[in-house]
Amino acid sequence: MVKKKVYTVREVAEILNVCEMTIYRKVKNNEIPSKRIGRSIRISSEYMDNLCKDPINEVQRFIFR
Repeated sequence: MVKKKVYTVREVAEILNVCEMTIYRKVKNNEIPSKRIGRSIRISSEYMDNLCKDPINEVQRFIFR
């Protein structure tokens, strides 16, 4: 199985169980490292892997920052 290298905003929102607007806001405020490809935003799997290593603490810090 091939591992994903990038995620869309929708995929990140689903993984973290938050709405897409939360992800868009955090991207806009440079709280999430991302790249624009045309009009779409991509978030690296490295960032998501690091965020999800310690799911409860990291995700809580992410959401309530």
